Order: sequence, then structure tokens, then C-alpha cells
Amino acid sequence: MTIQPAIEIKNVSKVFKIFKDRPLTLKEKLLNLRSDAYTPFYALKNVSFAINKGESIGLIGHNGCGKSTLLSIIARILYPTGGTVKVNGRLSCLIELGAGFHPDFTGRENIYMNAAIFGMTKKEINKNIDAIIDFSELKEFIDNPVRTYSSGMYLKLAFSVAIHVDPEILLIDEILAVGDSNFQKKCFDKMKEFRRKRVTIVLVTHSLSSITEFCDRCLWLQDGVIRKEGSPKDVTDEYLQFMTGIQNAPKNQPSGYAQDAEIKDFSLQNKQGQRIETGLNANDNLTAEVSVLKKERSGPLKISLKFLSADNALLGETNTEKINFENQELKKIIFNVTNIPLNSGSYQVLACVDNENNQESCPAKELCLKINSERTSPGLVSLKYDWTTENL
Repeated sequence: MTIQPAIEIKNVSKVFKIFKDRPLTLKEKLLNLRSDAYTPFYALKNVSFAINKGESIGLIGHNGCGKSTLLSIIARILYPTGGTVKVNGRLSCLIELGAGFHPDFTGRENIYMNAAIFGMTKKEINKNIDAIIDFSELKEFIDNPVRTYSSGMYLKLAFSVAIHVDPEILLIDEILAVGDSNFQKKCFDKMKEFRRKRVTIVLVTHSLSSITEFCDRCLWLQDGVIRKEGSPKDVTDEYLQFMTGIQNAPKNQPSGYAQDAEIKDFSLQNKQGQRIETGLNANDNLTAEVSVLKKERSGPLKISLKFLSADNALLGETNTEKINFENQELKKIIFNVTNIPLNSGSYQVLACVDNENNQESCPAKELCLKINSERTSPGLVSLKYDWTTENL
């Protein structure tokens, strides 16, 4: 007997019409003051792949590559221009949290309405409503209108409804970081529980560490097509190197820089003094060497080292005081960073130079850094801690 995939995508394309000066009124239409001309935008181009039941797939790519469009097509929020999509199983979406909530209804009433949209019967909702309320941590506010909720409370309730649908297929689009840190941990733990139950998961995110932690396979979308498919580590490493290359590509006339300095060399080394770009263990020491050439007659320079996540969030920075350079003098600045407290994942390290007016003196240099860690705690930072109990 042939087992059907949970999701099957065959030659799916999606074209949006970008109108130029579309007529807005009947008068404009009659007088032909505006044109109906449009430019087609191909968000997806003949995309094909299948997802097995119980498999977790990550979708990555830069903004506008087609990730969210593909997820919306799988969820039947959008329909493809061409090709076919087959979904086998009960589906829940964590895409637009709270879509369908009515501001004047209470939290409890919105649970019934939103869960019904997801396909739950009233009997199923009655069975799960206590668990939904408990997970949302909103018991004392559940009978208040949701218009009185903060944005965090609103998202907590919406997330709680979506994950209690008992899905066979779960679609997630950049919404794992909901609520405070304690609630976020509950969300990550719930995702791990879904994986143990072999729920099919499709995750769209810019957090490459989440891809490597949660997914069995990764697809890299670029300009509406699948550029690479394979293991999360292989795909995310190549994607990060590609994005680093784009950011470091030389430009004919760089703008926004004082152009009074140049980074001639930038390297990362492990504690053995070996040059590395990947493969550093968590809590190891890191040495960064930045060679800077002073080009013009100006004041002192400040050299910075910045650590960024894969989605360009600043994780930490260290910098020198203002250093005096002679004109055309080349200096090497050595940063010793001890005990890198990062979880497993791919990161970016930037070397930057600012002049005495705090203006960037030249384009930054960027390297990819892969951190290997046995710890799998949520988030990017690996916190050191211990705990005890006391009888009260």
C-alpha cells in the first residue's frame, strides 16, 4: 500500500499583478485618465516537493523570496496560479495569529469562534477549552472583551487556540517568539511535543538556529524557486555564506562612508590559533584579528566587533577606544573574546571602523561563524545556571 505524503506540491506558480495607475473611480475609468496596465510578479515559479507525514521542514530565504506565499497556498489562504497542492490531514496555521478575533467578544467567545474556524466541533472545543485557557495564562481576563487585552495577551490567546486544534499538519510563519520569556519556553516545548507526536511541521523563519533545532529537512527559496534542498546544517550554512557574499560584494561607488580607512584583513581564530569560519564550540575562546589601513588625514579611529544572528539581530558588541593612526599606517587590532555564550547555530561576525565623528569609515567586513553546542535550550544565548529546592 502506497503511503500518501502529508503535503504534495507539484509545479506550483503564483503570479501577482502589480498595477500601474489603476483607475480608482468610474470617472477615471470613463475618461481613461489612468491605465489598467500591470506588471506580473512571479512570487513562485514551478515549485515542486513533497513532505512526508511526521516530517519537519524549514523554509528559508531572504524577504520576498516566496516563503510566506507558499505557506499561504498550502493553508488555502491563497490559491496558485498554476500547479496543484494536495494536503492530507487536519491542518492548523500559526500564520496570522488572531485572524477572525472580534474585539467586542470576550476571550472565551473568541476561543469558540476561532477554534471553529480551524475546524473544531463544539464538542471538541468544550473538551479543550480549559486547557486552552490554562496555556494562555489569561484565566482572570478570559471573560473580558479582547479589545481590552494588550498585544501580548492577544497573541497568547490566539497561539493557545491554534496549538490545541490537535493538528496532523502545522504551518508556522515567524511567530514562535510570542509573549514573555516563560511563555516562549512553553511555545518551544509545545513544538518539541508536536515533533515527538510526529505532527508534520512546516516552519518559515529567518532564525537559522530554529531550523537546525526543529527541522529534519530544509528548503532554500530564492526568487520563487528552490535553490537548495537538504539537511538543515548543509542548507543553512550555504545560505548564510551566500548572504554574507551579497553583503560584502564590492560596489563601484560606495555611499555613506567617509572612505578614510580600509579593512585589509579580517580573520577569526580558535584557542589553538587556527583560522576558522565555522566549527567553534560553545563557551570556547575566540580571537578576532582586524587589519586596518588609515587612508586619509583625519582623526583617530574606533574598531568594533559585532555578533549578529542569522536574521541580523545584534547579539553583542565589543570595541576599542579611539586609536591614533598615522596617515597610510596599517595596524592590526586583536580582540580576545572569552566564553562565547551562544547556542548551536550560524551567526555573523562584523568588523567595523568608525572615525572621530562616529561616521563609518569604510564598508564592514563580515564572516560566518558556526557554533556547536550540546545544549538545546530555546533562544540564541546559552545561559550558565544552577538551581536548588527549599522546603517551605
